[in-house]
Amino acid sequence: MPRLILPLLLVFSSLLGCNADQPRVQPPLANFAFNQEKLEALIQEREPIFSSIQLEYQHTHYDRLEYADIFVDTQKQIPYLLLALSSEKGHSLTLGIKFDEWQLLDCQIFSGPHRIDSFDCSDAKRLTQDDKSIFELRTREKQQYLRLSFVSDWLEYASSIGSTLFSPRENDTGIEILTSNYFEPLINNQWCTADCDNPASSTLGVTSYQALKRLVDHYPKRKKVLVFDNFVGGSADDEINMYTGLLIREQGLDTKVSRSGRVFSGATDLFTAGVRRTLELQDSTLSVARNQQVGVHSWSDGELGRDATEISYSDAAHRSQATYFSRMLGKQGIPFYLFTLTSAPSEGAHWMTQKEMARYRLTTEIR
Repeated sequence: MPRLILPLLLVFSSLLGCNADQPRVQPPLANFAFNQEKLEALIQEREPIFSSIQLEYQHTHYDRLEYADIFVDTQKQIPYLLLALSSEKGHSLTLGIKFDEWQLLDCQIFSGPHRIDSFDCSDAKRLTQDDKSIFELRTREKQQYLRLSFVSDWLEYASSIGSTLFSPRENDTGIEILTSNYFEPLINNQWCTADCDNPASSTLGVTSYQALKRLVDHYPKRKKVLVFDNFVGGSADDEINMYTGLLIREQGLDTKVSRSGRVFSGATDLFTAGVRRTLELQDSTLSVARNQQVGVHSWSDGELGRDATEISYSDAAHRSQATYFSRMLGKQGIPFYLFTLTSAPSEGAHWMTQKEMARYRLTTEIR
C-alpha cells in the first residue's frame, strides 16, 4: 500500500522502483499485463481500510469508512484527515483529525457541514491494545461518551480510498456522470467561508473505481459521459486508478472537463481514457494553459523519495504507465507519459498548453 506524503493537497501513490543506476536508453515497454485477477487482488488488499476505524458516539456505532481525504487549512497551515463514517442503520458523520507528522493533536466531529463536538485525541489520551489505538472519554461540548478505535498501521492509508463523488444526471442523449468533492460543503463552511481562490481538490482511489463500476453496470445501454465538474486533484492510488481508466475505455465512455472542472495528475490519466475527450474552457479569453484545467507532473516513490526519472524504465511502475497510456493514446501514449515525467517534478505542476494537447492528441475538442 502507498505511504502518504505531506503536503497532501496532492497525494501520490507509492510506486516502488529498483535498479536506479541502470542506463535508461530505451523508453519503457508497454508490456504490463492488466487483468481481472490482479484487479480483484488489489481491491481485496484495500478492503481492510474500510473497517479499520470504529467510532461509538451518541449511542450510534459507526463502523464503515466511506470517503477520506486530507485537507490543509492554508491560513493556519494545519492539516486535517477527514474521515466520512457510516453506521449500519445509515447514519453518517465526519471525523476531522488534526495532526502533525502523523502525531494526532485533536479531533472534531461534523454532521454535514456543521461542527457539533470535539475531543482530545492526543497521545496523552491514547490507549494501545495489540495493534489498535483506542480513545475512550467524554467529548468537550456535549459531554457525550465516545469510543474511537483504529488499527494504528492503517490510519495513514485511510485517505488513499478517495473523496470524489460520481453522480448520474440523465439528459436526452444519455447519462452524464458528474464528479464532485464529498467534503466540499464541510470545507467551505468551516475553513473557506469567503470566496476561495484555490478550492480544495478531491482525490481518486478505490471508491472511485467502485462507484464508477456501479454506475456503468446500472446504465448498461445508455451513452455515458464522465464530466470532471470540480477540481479533481489526482490519484491517491495509481494502481487502482489505472483500472478505473481501463473501465472508462472498455465501456466506451466519453470524458469532459467542464468549465467549472479541472484535472490534475491521476485525474488527467482518467481524462485520457475517454473515447472522445472534450475540454470546455473556463475563460475563453485566456489561453488553454492560463486556464489551468489540465495538469501533469512526474511521480515519486513514497518510501525512498526518488523521482520517477531516477528509476529504471524496466521497473513495473514505468511499464504499467506506458502500457496504460499506449492503450489510451496509441502511438502518442509513451511520448505523452515521458512528457509528464519531465514536465514538472513530483511536488510541482505543469498546466498543459493547446499545442501540447494537440501534439499528444490529448483532446478531441476544445471549446
